[in-house]
Amino acid sequence: MSSIFKAGLFFGFVAALIAIGAMQLGAFDHLDFLLTTRYQLEFKQAFNNPELQRLAVVVLAVFTAYLVLDVVMLGYRWLLVGVIFLEIFFGTWLLAYFDHYFSPFPSATAVLLAAIGASIYSLTSAGNRKAVATALLHPRYAADRISAIVESKQPLPMPPEIREASVLVLEVVNHEALLESANTAGYIDALNRMLTITSRALLSDGAYLDACDGSAVVAIFGAPLPNEAHAATASRVALELGRRLDNLNLEIERGGLEKIDFRLAVNSGEILTAVYGSGALQRYGVGGHAVDFARTLCQLNVRYHTRLLLGPLTRELASDLLEVRPVDLIPDPESTLPVEIYEIVGAKGQVTMVESGRRDLYWDGVVLFREGRHQEAIESFQRAQPVGREDGLIRIYLDRIDQLRRKRSDTGAGVGLIRR
Repeated sequence: MSSIFKAGLFFGFVAALIAIGAMQLGAFDHLDFLLTTRYQLEFKQAFNNPELQRLAVVVLAVFTAYLVLDVVMLGYRWLLVGVIFLEIFFGTWLLAYFDHYFSPFPSATAVLLAAIGASIYSLTSAGNRKAVATALLHPRYAADRISAIVESKQPLPMPPEIREASVLVLEVVNHEALLESANTAGYIDALNRMLTITSRALLSDGAYLDACDGSAVVAIFGAPLPNEAHAATASRVALELGRRLDNLNLEIERGGLEKIDFRLAVNSGEILTAVYGSGALQRYGVGGHAVDFARTLCQLNVRYHTRLLLGPLTRELASDLLEVRPVDLIPDPESTLPVEIYEIVGAKGQVTMVESGRRDLYWDGVVLFREGRHQEAIESFQRAQPVGREDGLIRIYLDRIDQLRRKRSDTGAGVGLIRR
């Protein structure tokens, strides 16, 4: 039972008890007499079914209190309370048409008291949790996740903290080509279709959308709600997202437009979470090296002719679920040593034997290259080449060997071995 429903029950029952007590003491008798006279009914008919009257008072009071606490927008909240008032008096008029009188005053009193009590409670730190969480997170976080935060013991607004999480970044790298193949409206429509598919997929899997616009999508797994499997979840979602956007590209291509060239990256590490901004502009946001490095990885996809790159910690945490291959050793601003980045080949158990064999030959080639055994590396890379198309990563390593040979240097200094 949610805290909002519990509070609604409390304020609703208190309001109902007050209204029923007033009814039993005859507080509404004069008003009932005036109204029954208006409808030309016997006054005794006002109380011909007291059990039903009391039940209506309780139900309407509890419903009103819950509604006031659950609806965040103040104007919409009181509009709904006004609608309940109208329904109460309309019900009285409708029953009077059939020669039955149902007093509206106990119910109206209970509704008013429940609305006032719940509204006052909603101004407290305990009562405004949903309003605060919604203002900070909606619509960038799924509604059920926001509800979970409201029901948790997490303080609101969320204080700054550093936690381990995974960052998924998606970027489009062919904006100019898209604009050339369509008018501005068509270009925006294609991007919005991509963003719709992406945001729905991410939100349904528990991601927080830190950014979702024409320049990039940045999604966080593991914050604001913790997720121990954040790396595995983010990697799985990235793979699935790639397939969904490939299907979208088929539709776009059939329409005669340029396909969206999207790139993805997942990186795990410590991120800084906090509430940024002030007033109406306040919202939950993230930052830190892990976020910046995820953006860097996404941009490096273009250099390495890849589509989905992983950071080293992501690969380590999700190794049981993914088939990967090494891409390169790149500088890390937070480390004195270079770090290994990886490309996802596919999900574990879903990669064909041919692709798995190619991956192993490629991996052997990378190891041989770093050992300075260039001729053997060339042979391994050539055997790893797919039939009918060129592997961009293999071409990069073959070009590097060619450049090293031209410089008459076969040392491979400064690089080390990598483990499978």
